[in-house]
Order: sequence, then structure tokens, then C-alpha cells
Amino acid sequence: MSAHLWSDFFWQIDLIGLLLIAAIFSFILVPLTLAGGNGSQWSTPNIIVPLVIGVVVCIPAFVVWEMKFARHPVMPFRILRDRQVVAALCVALLLNTAWYTQGDYLYFTLRVAFNQYVPLAHQTTAES
Repeated sequence: MSAHLWSDFFWQIDLIGLLLIAAIFSFILVPLTLAGGNGSQWSTPNIIVPLVIGVVVCIPAFVVWEMKFARHPVMPFRILRDRQVVAALCVALLLNTAWYTQGDYLYFTLRVAFNQYVPLAHQTTAES
């Protein structure tokens, strides 16, 4: 394969942008997972440093790369100026929020508010 084909492939998939997204998620989500709910873990350097690198270094680097240097950006910021695109993103966000909120609390709402019994699938009523 020619070098021109590899170069074109590199720019088409925006390899730098994809690596920066992976770094953002890694540097932010891994410390959140490691610290968990343990309050004493949050003040240790092995939790604080990756969070700072992810937020202060990787996110701005991703934005600058995508806006200035990427030929085919992973996230084209210019389309976020369109109100229809922003409205569609908000509708998708609110739809998922509404769906999972009711899904998580439906059982408890039935039990407490409506005094309903929700039998489990493996339970059967005994007939006498």
C-alpha cells in the first residue's frame, strides 16, 4: 500500500481526535471508578492528577485539534451553531433521561404510591 493511501486513511478517520477522546474518557472515568464512594480516596494524588489532566489538558487539546487542524473532524463544532442540531441533541438527552428515570423508579412507585404488588416472574400463586 502506498504512503498516500495511509496518509489519507489517517486524516479520514481523524486518528488524533479519536486518541484524544479515548484519553479524555480514560483520564476522567478511571479515577471516578477507582475512588468510588470512598471519601478518603478523593484527596489522593492518584485520583486528582488524572482528573486534572483529563479536564485541563485533554479536553482543550481535543477542541483545538478538532477546530484548527483536523481535516475531517470527529465532532464538527460548526454544526453545533445550528439550532436544529442543538434541539435534536437536547430532545435525545431529555428522552433518555425521562425513560431511565421512570424505568428506575417504576417498581417503587407502584409499591408505595399505588399499593400494588408486582409479582416476580418465578413466583406463582398456589391454587387450593
